[in-house]
Amino acid sequence: MAATDRDTKLLARQMFDLYQTAKDLMEQNLRRRHPEAGEEEIAQRLRAWLHHRPGAEHGDVSGPVRVREFPDELSE
Repeated sequence: MAATDRDTKLLARQMFDLYQTAKDLMEQNLRRRHPEAGEEEIAQRLRAWLHHRPGAEHGDVSGPVRVREFPDELSE
């Protein structure tokens, strides 16, 4: 069964929504772990987490490593 253009757009939106949710949750987690940290330190820690995720250094699936860049914010 071929995915329609609408299905593809829906799946892409869901993927980006999940990505944003993961970022938001980790940011909250970092704020709880480091209550004394300022905005810049939290941002640095979040960037470090995004670039080095323990247990998923090469992504979440097996296979060849592909490097992709994602936007910080999605346009509506």
